[in-house]
Amino acid sequence: MTLTSQEVATFMAKIQAIADKLGLDVADLLRQYEHIRQELETSGGQGGDIIAHNNALVDGLHPALQQKIQADIDGLFGSKIRNRLTKNFTLYVNGSTGSDNNDGSQTAPLKSWTGADKFLKSIDQAGFTVTVLFAPGSYTMTVSEADTYSGRVIIDSADINNPANFGQIHIYSKMSDFRLQNFISTALTVGALARVEVYNADFRSSGANTSALLRAVDGALINISGLIQFSGTAEVAIYAATEGSIVAAWKNTTIQLNDFIAKADVVRGLLGYYMYFGGTTFTGKATGRRYYAGTYGVISTGLGAEGIPGTISGIAETAMGGYYE
Repeated sequence: MTLTSQEVATFMAKIQAIADKLGLDVADLLRQYEHIRQELETSGGQGGDIIAHNNALVDGLHPALQQKIQADIDGLFGSKIRNRLTKNFTLYVNGSTGSDNNDGSQTAPLKSWTGADKFLKSIDQAGFTVTVLFAPGSYTMTVSEADTYSGRVIIDSADINNPANFGQIHIYSKMSDFRLQNFISTALTVGALARVEVYNADFRSSGANTSALLRAVDGALINISGLIQFSGTAEVAIYAATEGSIVAAWKNTTIQLNDFIAKADVVRGLLGYYMYFGGTTFTGKATGRRYYAGTYGVISTGLGAEGIPGTISGIAETAMGGYYE
């Protein structure tokens, strides 16, 4: 809601009229009210001190004036006020017992990612991290290009021995800082310049998924670490294309193929991709071609031609700028 100068002047005149009728001095009140208006305009509604101003604004006033002022503040500015975090915060989600009308506390959890997403957009993280803990169960998660958040968000399972299962996850927002950890998923796709960290993930395809289980496209970057597992049947386990990158820069990263069946390739890159698995350990068994290094991109493992599990030798399209090492 945007207020014109005339609307602000009219509203302030009404406040003054009420104060005059009650015989109260509201000069300080008007100064504080003007300060709130200016802060809202300059901060886009994210000023962390606004709520404190609201409290000071009405404290100690005549009850009739207090009620009038608070009602007008709520009506005119309420939709712009965002709570500002003062420390790291944990949000709880439980698909069985929660409700998206709850406050997200441990005793009153939300029900879905939709509820968590709404909460995250309602706050100013002010540089702090929000950890969203999901109870065991099945969930869906999509972050679109239009979605923006004001700080780092960690998606985690409340019980790492019984991780939350997200089915297919899609993250496309470049205005985000996500870390996903200790979870099960059918597939994760990251695109549109988004940046995502993945730690301890279990990707399980039922066979209905004919695409990639872990995919970075359109300039996206996925940093992986910990234990990353793949099982079931799909076209590809790990896929990067159109300037997407998948990087495992930590020596504690293990990629485990649990009898994975690749209809095409275990690892595939196309069209300006980059995949780096320095220090990564590949374990387990896989059926299918080990890798395909296509047009203008690099797959770097440092493990030699047979470093990636598979039953068919990999291919590097060197004439097209594809490179494997």
